[in-house]
Amino acid sequence: MRLKNINAIIKKELTRFITDKRLLFVSVFMPGIMIFLMYSLLGAYINGSEKKEETSYHIAVYHLPESLATLKSLKNVEMESMGEAGQLKEYQSQVRSEKLDAAVVFSDTFDSSMKAIKEGRPTKAEEISIYYNSGNDKSKAAYAYLQSYFNSYESSLFNALDINAGGGQYDLASDEKGIAKTLSGLLPMLIMTILFSVCMSLAPDSIAGEKERGTITTLLVTPVKRSDLAIGKILSLGILAMASGIFSCLAIILSMPKIFGSDQLKASMYGGKDYFFLLLVVLSTILVMIAITCLISANARSIREASTSIAPLTFAVIMIGFSGMFIPYTETTTAMYVIPLFNSVQCLTAIFAKDFRAVNCVVATISNIVCVILMTMGLAKMFNSERVMFNR
Repeated sequence: MRLKNINAIIKKELTRFITDKRLLFVSVFMPGIMIFLMYSLLGAYINGSEKKEETSYHIAVYHLPESLATLKSLKNVEMESMGEAGQLKEYQSQVRSEKLDAAVVFSDTFDSSMKAIKEGRPTKAEEISIYYNSGNDKSKAAYAYLQSYFNSYESSLFNALDINAGGGQYDLASDEKGIAKTLSGLLPMLIMTILFSVCMSLAPDSIAGEKERGTITTLLVTPVKRSDLAIGKILSLGILAMASGIFSCLAIILSMPKIFGSDQLKASMYGGKDYFFLLLVVLSTILVMIAITCLISANARSIREASTSIAPLTFAVIMIGFSGMFIPYTETTTAMYVIPLFNSVQCLTAIFAKDFRAVNCVVATISNIVCVILMTMGLAKMFNSERVMFNR
Protein backbone atom coordinates (compact mmCIF):
# COMPACT_ATOMS: atom_id res chain seq x y z
CA MET A 1 0.00 0.00 0.00
CA ARG A 2 2.80 2.41 0.92
CA LEU A 3 4.59 1.70 -2.36
CA LYS A 4 1.35 2.36 -4.25
CA ASN A 5 0.94 5.73 -2.52
CA ILE A 6 4.55 6.69 -3.22
CA ASN A 7 4.17 5.73 -6.88
CA ALA A 8 0.99 7.81 -7.13
CA ILE A 9 2.76 10.88 -5.71
CA ILE A 10 5.74 10.38 -8.03
CA LYS A 11 3.40 10.00 -11.02
CA LYS A 12 1.48 13.15 -10.02
CA GLU A 13 4.65 15.24 -9.74
CA LEU A 14 6.17 13.95 -12.98
CA THR A 15 2.90 14.44 -14.87
CA ARG A 16 2.67 18.03 -13.64
CA PHE A 17 6.17 18.84 -14.91
CA ILE A 18 5.92 16.91 -18.17
CA THR A 19 2.56 18.42 -19.16
CA ASP A 20 3.86 21.93 -18.42
CA LYS A 21 6.18 22.23 -21.41
CA ARG A 22 7.50 25.65 -20.38
CA LEU A 23 8.45 24.44 -16.91
CA LEU A 24 9.94 21.22 -18.34
CA PHE A 25 12.06 23.14 -20.86
CA VAL A 26 13.30 25.72 -18.32
CA SER A 27 14.05 23.16 -15.60
CA VAL A 28 15.47 20.24 -17.58
CA PHE A 29 16.71 21.31 -21.02
CA MET A 30 17.53 25.00 -20.81
CA PRO A 31 20.52 24.67 -18.40
CA GLY A 32 22.21 22.16 -20.73
CA ILE A 33 21.54 24.24 -23.84
CA MET A 34 22.93 27.38 -22.18
CA ILE A 35 26.04 25.49 -21.03
CA PHE A 36 26.68 24.09 -24.51
CA LEU A 37 26.26 27.49 -26.18
CA MET A 38 28.38 29.28 -23.57
CA TYR A 39 31.24 26.77 -23.70
CA SER A 40 31.12 26.55 -27.50
CA LEU A 41 31.42 30.34 -27.79
CA LEU A 42 34.20 30.34 -25.19
CA GLY A 43 36.05 27.64 -27.12
CA ALA A 44 35.67 29.56 -30.37
CA TYR A 45 37.11 32.65 -28.68
CA ILE A 46 40.06 30.74 -27.18
CA ASN A 47 40.88 28.97 -30.44
CA GLY A 48 40.52 32.27 -32.31
CA SER A 49 43.00 33.89 -29.90
CA GLU A 50 45.47 31.06 -30.47
CA LYS A 51 45.22 31.53 -34.24
CA LYS A 52 45.96 35.23 -33.80
CA GLU A 53 49.29 34.28 -32.27
CA GLU A 54 50.28 32.73 -35.62
CA THR A 55 49.67 36.00 -37.49
CA SER A 56 52.56 37.47 -39.46
CA TYR A 57 53.67 40.88 -38.17
CA HIS A 58 54.83 43.57 -40.59
CA ILE A 59 57.73 45.50 -39.04
CA ALA A 60 60.38 47.98 -40.14
CA VAL A 61 63.93 47.76 -38.75
CA TYR A 62 66.73 50.30 -38.72
CA HIS A 63 70.31 49.03 -38.59
CA LEU A 64 69.63 45.35 -37.96
CA PRO A 65 72.74 43.97 -36.16
CA GLU A 66 74.42 40.79 -37.37
CA SER A 67 73.96 39.21 -33.93
CA LEU A 68 70.17 39.41 -34.44
CA ALA A 69 70.11 38.35 -38.09
CA THR A 70 67.75 35.50 -37.15
CA LEU A 71 65.01 38.14 -36.84
CA LYS A 72 64.73 37.98 -40.65
CA SER A 73 63.95 34.26 -40.64
CA LEU A 74 61.20 34.30 -37.99
CA LYS A 75 58.04 32.87 -39.55
CA ASN A 76 55.85 35.40 -37.72
CA VAL A 77 57.81 38.42 -38.95
CA GLU A 78 57.65 40.16 -42.31
CA MET A 79 60.52 42.65 -42.16
CA GLU A 80 61.61 45.64 -44.20
CA SER A 81 64.71 47.79 -43.60
CA MET A 82 64.79 51.53 -43.05
CA GLY A 83 67.27 53.15 -45.40
CA GLU A 84 68.34 55.83 -42.95
CA ALA A 85 67.42 57.17 -39.51
CA GLY A 86 65.64 60.13 -41.08
CA GLN A 87 62.91 57.76 -42.30
CA LEU A 88 61.92 56.94 -38.71
CA LYS A 89 59.18 59.59 -38.56
CA GLU A 90 57.67 58.22 -41.74
CA TYR A 91 57.58 54.69 -40.30
CA GLN A 92 56.19 55.98 -37.00
CA SER A 93 53.39 57.58 -38.99
CA GLN A 94 52.69 54.23 -40.68
CA VAL A 95 52.49 52.55 -37.26
CA ARG A 96 49.97 55.18 -36.11
CA SER A 97 47.88 54.70 -39.26
CA GLU A 98 48.05 50.88 -38.78
CA LYS A 99 49.85 50.31 -42.09
CA LEU A 100 52.78 48.93 -40.13
CA ASP A 101 52.67 46.84 -36.95
CA ALA A 102 55.93 48.03 -35.39
CA ALA A 103 59.19 49.88 -36.05
CA VAL A 104 62.45 48.80 -34.37
CA VAL A 105 65.61 50.91 -34.06
CA PHE A 106 69.03 49.54 -33.03
CA SER A 107 72.15 51.59 -32.23
CA ASP A 108 75.25 51.44 -34.43
CA THR A 109 77.26 49.97 -31.53
CA PHE A 110 74.92 47.05 -30.81
CA ASP A 111 77.16 44.28 -32.23
CA SER A 112 80.32 45.56 -30.53
CA SER A 113 78.53 45.78 -27.18
CA MET A 114 77.19 42.23 -27.52
CA LYS A 115 80.72 41.02 -28.36
CA ALA A 116 82.07 42.73 -25.26
CA ILE A 117 79.41 41.06 -23.10
CA LYS A 118 80.27 37.62 -24.48
CA GLU A 119 83.97 38.26 -23.76
CA GLY A 120 83.18 39.42 -20.23
CA ARG A 121 84.31 43.02 -20.77
CA PRO A 122 82.32 45.83 -19.10
CA THR A 123 80.05 47.80 -21.41
CA LYS A 124 76.87 49.87 -21.24
CA ALA A 125 73.46 48.33 -21.83
CA GLU A 126 72.24 48.77 -25.38
CA GLU A 127 68.81 50.28 -25.94
CA ILE A 128 66.34 48.82 -28.44
CA SER A 129 63.49 51.15 -29.37
CA ILE A 130 60.23 49.45 -30.39
CA TYR A 131 57.54 51.79 -31.67
CA TYR A 132 54.02 50.34 -31.66
CA ASN A 133 50.35 51.38 -31.54
CA SER A 134 48.56 50.26 -28.34
CA GLY A 135 45.22 51.12 -29.96
CA ASN A 136 45.76 48.32 -32.47
CA ASP A 137 45.56 44.75 -31.13
CA LYS A 138 47.86 43.40 -33.82
CA SER A 139 50.46 46.09 -33.12
CA LYS A 140 50.30 45.31 -29.39
CA ALA A 141 50.76 41.62 -30.18
CA ALA A 142 53.76 42.45 -32.41
CA TYR A 143 55.32 44.46 -29.57
CA ALA A 144 54.84 41.55 -27.11
CA TYR A 145 56.27 39.10 -29.67
CA LEU A 146 59.38 41.23 -30.30
CA GLN A 147 59.87 41.91 -26.61
CA SER A 148 59.77 38.17 -25.90
CA TYR A 149 62.28 37.53 -28.71
CA PHE A 150 64.75 40.13 -27.40
CA ASN A 151 64.37 38.89 -23.81
CA SER A 152 65.20 35.36 -24.98
CA TYR A 153 68.28 36.68 -26.79
CA GLU A 154 69.36 38.56 -23.68
CA SER A 155 69.02 35.39 -21.58
CA SER A 156 71.12 33.44 -24.10
CA LEU A 157 74.06 35.81 -23.54
CA PHE A 158 74.36 34.58 -19.97
CA ASN A 159 73.28 31.01 -20.65
CA ALA A 160 74.67 28.54 -18.12
CA LEU A 161 72.09 25.73 -18.27
CA ASP A 162 70.05 24.22 -21.10
CA ILE A 163 67.07 22.44 -19.55
CA ASN A 164 65.11 20.13 -21.85
CA ALA A 165 66.62 21.79 -24.91
CA GLY A 166 67.00 18.59 -26.93
CA GLY A 167 63.60 18.80 -28.60
CA GLY A 168 62.47 15.42 -27.26
CA GLN A 169 59.38 14.53 -25.24
CA TYR A 170 60.28 15.13 -21.59
CA ASP A 171 56.77 15.04 -20.11
CA LEU A 172 56.15 11.29 -19.86
CA ALA A 173 52.49 11.57 -18.87
CA SER A 174 50.09 10.45 -21.59
CA ASP A 175 47.91 13.09 -23.25
CA GLU A 176 44.84 11.28 -21.93
CA LYS A 177 46.15 11.44 -18.36
CA GLY A 178 46.87 15.15 -18.70
CA ILE A 179 43.36 15.86 -19.99
CA ALA A 180 41.85 13.75 -17.21
CA LYS A 181 43.77 15.78 -14.62
CA THR A 182 42.46 19.03 -16.12
CA LEU A 183 38.88 17.73 -16.13
CA SER A 184 39.18 16.62 -12.51
CA GLY A 185 39.92 20.19 -11.50
CA LEU A 186 37.10 21.73 -13.53
CA LEU A 187 34.12 19.40 -13.80
CA PRO A 188 33.34 18.64 -10.10
CA MET A 189 32.65 22.31 -9.35
CA LEU A 190 30.59 22.70 -12.55
CA ILE A 191 28.55 19.56 -11.88
CA MET A 192 27.86 20.50 -8.25
CA THR A 193 26.76 24.01 -9.25
CA ILE A 194 24.56 22.77 -12.10
CA LEU A 195 22.87 20.08 -10.00
CA PHE A 196 22.13 22.49 -7.17
CA SER A 197 20.76 25.15 -9.53
CA VAL A 198 18.41 22.53 -11.00
CA CYS A 199 17.25 21.43 -7.53
CA MET A 200 16.78 25.07 -6.58
CA SER A 201 14.45 25.57 -9.54
CA LEU A 202 12.38 22.41 -8.88
CA ALA A 203 11.80 22.18 -5.12
CA PRO A 204 10.24 25.63 -4.45
CA ASP A 205 7.53 25.14 -7.08
CA SER A 206 6.76 21.61 -5.90
CA ILE A 207 6.31 22.36 -2.18
CA ALA A 208 6.19 26.11 -1.51
CA GLY A 209 4.28 26.52 -4.78
CA GLU A 210 1.63 24.06 -3.65
CA LYS A 211 1.32 25.93 -0.33
CA GLU A 212 0.99 29.22 -2.19
CA ARG A 213 -1.66 27.82 -4.56
CA GLY A 214 -3.49 26.05 -1.71
CA THR A 215 -3.25 22.59 -3.36
CA ILE A 216 -1.11 21.22 -0.51
CA THR A 217 -4.31 21.04 1.58
CA THR A 218 -5.82 18.50 -0.84
CA LEU A 219 -2.76 16.28 -0.46
CA LEU A 220 -2.71 16.50 3.32
CA VAL A 221 -6.39 15.49 3.75
CA THR A 222 -5.89 12.28 1.74
CA PRO A 223 -5.23 9.04 3.70
CA VAL A 224 -1.58 9.09 2.64
CA LYS A 225 1.11 8.93 5.28
CA ARG A 226 3.20 12.06 5.54
CA SER A 227 6.35 9.97 5.20
CA ASP A 228 5.04 8.54 1.91
CA LEU A 229 4.33 12.08 0.73
CA ALA A 230 7.85 13.19 1.65
CA ILE A 231 9.44 10.17 -0.06
CA GLY A 232 7.33 10.65 -3.19
CA LYS A 233 8.20 14.35 -3.40
CA ILE A 234 11.95 13.78 -2.97
CA LEU A 235 12.11 10.83 -5.41
CA SER A 236 10.04 12.54 -8.12
CA LEU A 237 12.07 15.73 -7.91
CA GLY A 238 15.23 13.61 -7.82
CA ILE A 239 14.22 11.97 -11.11
CA LEU A 240 13.65 15.35 -12.75
CA ALA A 241 16.90 16.75 -11.35
CA MET A 242 18.76 13.65 -12.55
CA ALA A 243 17.35 14.08 -16.06
CA SER A 244 18.41 17.72 -16.10
CA GLY A 245 21.80 16.84 -14.59
CA ILE A 246 22.48 14.18 -17.23
CA PHE A 247 21.47 16.56 -20.02
CA SER A 248 23.71 19.30 -18.59
CA CYS A 249 26.66 16.93 -18.09
CA LEU A 250 26.22 15.69 -21.66
CA ALA A 251 26.34 19.32 -22.81
CA ILE A 252 29.59 19.80 -20.87
CA ILE A 253 31.15 16.68 -22.41
CA LEU A 254 30.13 17.72 -25.94
CA SER A 255 31.44 21.26 -25.51
CA MET A 256 34.77 20.38 -23.81
CA PRO A 257 36.57 19.46 -27.08
CA LYS A 258 35.67 22.92 -28.38
CA ILE A 259 37.40 24.53 -25.39
CA PHE A 260 40.50 22.32 -25.29
CA GLY A 261 40.69 21.96 -29.07
CA SER A 262 41.58 18.30 -28.61
CA ASP A 263 40.19 15.29 -30.44
CA GLN A 264 41.46 13.08 -27.62
CA LEU A 265 38.80 14.40 -25.25
CA LYS A 266 36.18 11.71 -25.83
CA ALA A 267 33.71 9.76 -23.72
CA SER A 268 35.78 6.62 -24.43
CA MET A 269 38.48 8.01 -22.12
CA TYR A 270 36.51 6.49 -19.26
CA GLY A 271 35.38 2.91 -18.81
CA GLY A 272 32.19 1.25 -17.59
CA LYS A 273 33.39 1.18 -13.98
CA ASP A 274 34.08 4.92 -14.07
CA TYR A 275 30.61 5.70 -15.40
CA PHE A 276 28.92 3.35 -12.91
CA PHE A 277 30.45 5.04 -9.87
CA LEU A 278 29.96 8.47 -11.45
CA LEU A 279 26.24 7.75 -11.81
CA LEU A 280 26.10 6.37 -8.25
CA VAL A 281 27.72 9.45 -6.74
CA VAL A 282 25.74 11.94 -8.85
CA LEU A 283 22.41 10.24 -8.05
CA SER A 284 23.05 10.23 -4.29
CA THR A 285 24.25 13.85 -4.48
CA ILE A 286 21.08 14.94 -6.27
CA LEU A 287 18.93 13.30 -3.60
CA VAL A 288 20.84 15.16 -0.85
CA MET A 289 20.41 18.49 -2.66
CA ILE A 290 16.73 17.85 -3.34
CA ALA A 291 16.14 16.92 0.31
CA ILE A 292 17.85 20.11 1.50
CA THR A 293 15.89 22.34 -0.88
CA CYS A 294 12.62 20.54 -0.01
CA LEU A 295 13.15 21.18 3.72
CA ILE A 296 13.73 24.88 3.09
CA SER A 297 10.78 25.09 0.69
CA ALA A 298 8.45 23.38 3.18
CA ASN A 299 9.22 26.11 5.71
CA ALA A 300 8.53 28.91 3.19
CA ARG A 301 5.14 30.47 2.45
CA SER A 302 5.71 31.17 -1.24
CA ILE A 303 7.95 30.26 -4.16
CA ARG A 304 9.69 33.62 -3.92
CA GLU A 305 10.44 33.18 -0.22
CA ALA A 306 11.72 29.65 -0.81
CA SER A 307 13.99 30.74 -3.67
CA THR A 308 15.33 33.62 -1.59
CA SER A 309 16.05 31.30 1.34
CA ILE A 310 17.83 28.72 -0.86
CA ALA A 311 19.88 31.25 -2.85
CA PRO A 312 22.66 31.76 -0.21
CA LEU A 313 23.34 28.03 -0.29
CA THR A 314 24.46 28.37 -3.93
CA PHE A 315 27.61 30.15 -2.78
CA ALA A 316 28.26 27.39 -0.22
CA VAL A 317 27.87 24.69 -2.90
CA ILE A 318 30.29 26.54 -5.20
CA MET A 319 32.86 26.74 -2.40
CA ILE A 320 32.41 23.02 -1.68
CA GLY A 321 32.85 22.40 -5.41
CA PHE A 322 36.19 24.22 -5.31
CA SER A 323 37.32 22.21 -2.26
CA GLY A 324 38.73 19.51 -4.53
CA MET A 325 41.40 21.97 -5.68
CA PHE A 326 42.52 22.81 -2.14
CA ILE A 327 42.01 19.43 -0.43
CA PRO A 328 43.53 16.74 -2.70
CA TYR A 329 41.55 13.51 -2.85
CA THR A 330 44.84 11.65 -2.39
CA GLU A 331 45.12 13.12 1.13
CA THR A 332 41.48 12.53 2.12
CA THR A 333 40.89 9.62 4.50
CA THR A 334 37.99 7.22 4.03
CA ALA A 335 36.37 8.60 7.21
CA MET A 336 36.03 12.03 5.56
CA TYR A 337 33.84 10.52 2.84
CA VAL A 338 30.91 10.46 5.28
CA ILE A 339 30.58 14.28 4.98
CA PRO A 340 27.67 14.97 2.55
CA LEU A 341 28.46 17.01 -0.60
CA PHE A 342 32.15 17.26 0.33
CA ASN A 343 32.38 13.50 -0.25
CA SER A 344 30.72 13.97 -3.66
CA VAL A 345 33.35 16.49 -4.76
CA GLN A 346 36.19 14.22 -3.63
CA CYS A 347 34.67 11.24 -5.48
CA LEU A 348 34.04 13.23 -8.67
CA THR A 349 37.58 14.61 -8.63
CA ALA A 350 39.07 11.12 -8.24
CA ILE A 351 36.77 9.60 -10.89
CA PHE A 352 37.58 12.25 -13.51
CA ALA A 353 41.29 11.90 -12.67
CA LYS A 354 40.90 8.13 -13.29
CA ASP A 355 42.37 7.45 -9.86
CA PHE A 356 39.42 6.64 -7.59
CA ARG A 357 38.93 3.96 -4.94
CA ALA A 358 35.63 2.10 -5.11
CA VAL A 359 35.36 1.84 -1.32
CA ASN A 360 35.42 5.63 -0.97
CA CYS A 361 32.61 6.02 -3.51
CA VAL A 362 30.54 3.36 -1.73
CA VAL A 363 31.07 5.05 1.66
CA ALA A 364 30.10 8.42 0.16
CA THR A 365 26.95 6.97 -1.44
CA ILE A 366 25.83 5.22 1.75
CA SER A 367 26.47 8.37 3.78
CA ASN A 368 24.45 10.47 1.34
CA ILE A 369 21.55 7.99 1.39
CA VAL A 370 21.50 7.97 5.22
CA CYS A 371 21.48 11.76 5.15
CA VAL A 372 18.54 11.72 2.70
CA ILE A 373 16.60 9.30 4.91
CA LEU A 374 17.06 11.57 7.94
CA MET A 375 15.99 14.65 5.99
CA THR A 376 12.98 12.75 4.57
CA MET A 377 11.91 11.97 8.13
CA GLY A 378 12.30 15.66 8.95
CA LEU A 379 10.20 16.64 5.91
CA ALA A 380 7.50 14.17 6.97
CA LYS A 381 7.36 15.83 10.41
CA MET A 382 7.03 19.21 8.75
CA PHE A 383 4.09 17.87 6.70
CA ASN A 384 2.52 16.76 9.99
CA SER A 385 2.85 20.23 11.47
CA GLU A 386 -0.14 22.47 10.78
CA ARG A 387 1.84 25.49 11.90
CA VAL A 388 4.42 24.85 9.16
CA MET A 389 2.00 23.79 6.43
CA PHE A 390 -0.58 26.54 6.93
CA ASN A 391 1.59 29.51 7.85
CA ARG A 392 0.42 31.43 4.79
